[in-house]
Amino acid sequence: MASLARVTLAVAVAVTALAACGGDDASAAIEVQIDDPTGGLVDVDGVECRREDDRILASGVVHNEGDTPHYVSISVRFVDGEGVRVELSSDSVSDLVTGESAQLEVSVSTDRADTVVRCDVATDVS
Repeated sequence: MASLARVTLAVAVAVTALAACGGDDASAAIEVQIDDPTGGLVDVDGVECRREDDRILASGVVHNEGDTPHYVSISVRFVDGEGVRVELSSDSVSDLVTGESAQLEVSVSTDRADTVVRCDVATDVS
């Protein structure tokens, strides 16, 4: 009887893990890839990308690591399993002073949200 309980528990844990990874759940985490062409002027941390029904979202924090204020443009490419861009969204932060941080948030609706497996985050600083 104890081994039946262990098997039942193992199956329950596996089903929960599949649901958390996007099994049949309408909300699922998406892999994040961050490109840093800024030479250390800004840093992007804590980026999370996810799917919620027909929406794909990305959020995180942008930090000014430079010694002058910057305008930061952030682009997020949502791509499918074949590496094809499904959607592109962007955010920007004006006058990000030295040492300051700001939230980045993008959201886009698409009927192909369920095909997105990765979001590529890139920043441009001026």
